Amino acid sequence: MAPGQTPISSKHVAVIGAGAAGLITSRELRREGHSVFVFEREKQVGGLWVYTPKSESDPLSLDPTRSKVHSSIYDSLRTNVPRESMGVRDFPFLPRFDEESRDPRRYPNHREVLAYVQEYAREFKIEEMIRFETEVVRVEPVIEKWRVQSKNPGGDFDDEIFDAVVVCTGHYTEPNVPHIPGKEISGIVFVMFEIQSKWVAAVLSGRVTLPPPDKMMEDINEWYASLDVLGIPKRHTHTIGRIQSEYLNWVAKECGCELVERWRAQEVDGGYVRLVVHPETYRDEWDDDELIEEAYHDFSRKKLISFDSSYYLENVR
Repeated sequence: MAPGQTPISSKHVAVIGAGAAGLITSRELRREGHSVFVFEREKQVGGLWVYTPKSESDPLSLDPTRSKVHSSIYDSLRTNVPRESMGVRDFPFLPRFDEESRDPRRYPNHREVLAYVQEYAREFKIEEMIRFETEVVRVEPVIEKWRVQSKNPGGDFDDEIFDAVVVCTGHYTEPNVPHIPGKEISGIVFVMFEIQSKWVAAVLSGRVTLPPPDKMMEDINEWYASLDVLGIPKRHTHTIGRIQSEYLNWVAKECGCELVERWRAQEVDGGYVRLVVHPETYRDEWDDDELIEEAYHDFSRKKLISFDSSYYLENVR
């Protein structure tokens, strides 16, 4: 695939979900010139980062009549990625040392992440695109478009037609339970994707063109063959792990956006190593101060922080 030569077109796009993925996607779609409407069944943005102490009576979520709790985080949860590499590139996830209610640690708790997500939504005026307490109950194709049926807060149903639908509901609402006789297995997968949303927006506008279906199937089969050689099951197709930066740089080149910064890629790779070697202490003990320094100097150079980078560097350590 490659940047297309056809005139850029604006699409009428529905985004399902106003968690971190949905918010980032909505912003990128609007930046590309699309008309965006976001459906969110809860009363606020944040998705899984909106913590609740409630739990479901059915842990495997097999009972369709159960009272659903749409959150999967626990009270003591902290991130497993450093805050400076976790935030989007033009809105850094900065520590707030002067606010008692905030968690300034490099690997903060889930409340700090929710605060960042909420600030992101306010900063880029994304909430004005969101229909809160509106649940999407059905999506179906209709003559090269998509019909979206939703239920509003009053319990009424609405049908609308969109050119495209981007599903940002995540993997954590319900456990993934294979139906294997005599077995009960659960698993979850987490994906983050700022650069992917730029690519989606560019494909929809026509600025990036997809290869022919035959070429896409050829690439898929080649990828499966490479997994077979390594003895990796197909269920791990989307587990990119240590090749995350390489993959994201490939996507970035396809849509003509900035590549992943060197410090960010090295922080993520080093963080994975520390997690494996020192799982109990990696969040509070690290040996990559030079990467933290490079990150904050980068933020300062791009005028993304209001204080000198030394202010953050002195406090974050």
